[in-house]
Amino acid sequence: FTETDNITAARFRYNYTVGGWIYWLYEFQFYNITTVVNKPSAATMAATSIEEDFAILHGLVTGDGGTDCQMRFLYGPTTSYGNATSWMSPRYTGDTADMRITGLSGGTEYHFLVQINNSAGISNGSGLSWVAAVMAAASVSASSLRFLPWEFW
Repeated sequence: FTETDNITAARFRYNYTVGGWIYWLYEFQFYNITTVVNKPSAATMAATSIEEDFAILHGLVTGDGGTDCQMRFLYGPTTSYGNATSWMSPRYTGDTADMRITGLSGGTEYHFLVQINNSAGISNGSGLSWVAAVMAAASVSASSLRFLPWEFW
């Protein structure tokens, strides 16, 4: 073996007895134990704080695959998404990710999903959608106005 073999365990046996005599036997066994890394999994959670021009997206790491992960969101007006947030790391099983996205158009339906990756690959959560809020029009009637002359002086 060499210094680049990444030996992670060793076993050493050393003696036995025959006819009252102790014989020493030196046996070394070296093991390279590799950690199995699987593709991670995540759940897309409902968007919150939905307004006309922003919303907050949420995701949950349901399985990190045995190593640290990164998460991001894909979103857009179709299921082709078209927009991606930056990767957030590190994330592990049970961690959540929240991202505020801006620049939305009121009344538009948006689709999104959480995406997660580690050294074994990338996985997608299920797709969800929401509709950006529409700003309510103000309604003013003449009967609701009251002018007092001293308020303008």
